[in-house]
Amino acid sequence: PGVGGNLTTGDELLYAGRIQYDFWTPNGAPAYYTGSTTFGAVDVLSIGVAAQYQKDGSVSTTKVGDYTGWNIDALLEKKLGDSGAVTLEAAYYEYDTDGVITSEDGNAYLAGIGYIFSDKVGWGQFQPYFRYQKFEPDNNIETKQYDYGVNYVIDSFNAKVSATYSKTEVTATPDVDKFVVGLQLQF
Repeated sequence: PGVGGNLTTGDELLYAGRIQYDFWTPNGAPAYYTGSTTFGAVDVLSIGVAAQYQKDGSVSTTKVGDYTGWNIDALLEKKLGDSGAVTLEAAYYEYDTDGVITSEDGNAYLAGIGYIFSDKVGWGQFQPYFRYQKFEPDNNIETKQYDYGVNYVIDSFNAKVSATYSKTEVTATPDVDKFVVGLQLQF
């Protein structure tokens, strides 16, 4: 038992791994940088599988169970002549907490499409995109999210501005609409 009688995780390690096969040009992102795009730099077609496991990694105030998660994902990015490049991505996820946290046990899905224009406007290129995500937990409180956005890509992952409108739908709750503007800088 933990503090106040609550259960805690032990000292068990979390084991995680990923395998990816690149059919065309390797993605080239360092340490599997999960950007889902090369911003039209190369043609990419890849499929990946990842998994995680931790003994006693799922904890509530009354139960402890093992945690297992895995996914399969695919990414396609193809240059379309001099006009730009299209990006398609899809993924399936499965999470298992040994029934300890039913709101986190379940399946999830992701699908996305984007297009980066090759012509620069000012310092960068525009990349509109759409992404759909769905989580079907064992407690039947489903979540869906729709993202409509545009990136202004100045220097790949090192400098970009993003604007995204998101609509989130959760079973038996009011929908949530939000607009997010972000700036990404890396050195």
